[in-house]
Amino acid sequence: MEYKDILYEKKDHVACVTINRPERYNAAQPQTVHELIDAFTRCAMDGDVGVVVFTGAGEKVDTLAERPAEPSRAIYTTIGNRTIRRIGSARASAAVIFLGLLMFLPFCVAETVWREYRHLSAAAWGAVLFLGIGCSALGYLLWYAALARLSAARVAAFSYLEPLVTMTAAAALLGESAKATTVAGGVIVLVGVYLTQRRK
Repeated sequence: MEYKDILYEKKDHVACVTINRPERYNAAQPQTVHELIDAFTRCAMDGDVGVVVFTGAGEKVDTLAERPAEPSRAIYTTIGNRTIRRIGSARASAAVIFLGLLMFLPFCVAETVWREYRHLSAAAWGAVLFLGIGCSALGYLLWYAALARLSAARVAAFSYLEPLVTMTAAAALLGESAKATTVAGGVIVLVGVYLTQRRK
């Protein structure tokens, strides 16, 4: 299949799928969806692919796909607040990770994804461990620990700091530069979080 809306590259067992519509904020149209399905199917059928990177071209990104996550996060936070008060933050974190493992394990075994781990480099293993321990285990533990001490509304306000932390880390670790509009947005986020916490 010839791609018009996306780019597909593969190197050293890593496939990179890029939505190449920066002039449209990388928003997906039906043609884009068909190409993405083909590209990801191609990755799944290629035994030489161990890792897939999904990204967008340029600096403009469509965030419409992320909007359904916000109500889910609100529900998750509210239910989680009640749960940790009964069983504690450590047990709640362990339960979330274990249940997530149970849901994904059958798909992992069926697709024989586990066989591809032997192709991962030391840097890739470091990324996997960072995602598993840092972003998942430690992230959930700290999140539930905060819910045990604060209201769900106050804890949820801190989630808006994520883009600011990401931008700071990208500048410090990857040498990426931030535009004035990005910095201004970060300041607005900080002010909003401060006002939210102050009123509580």
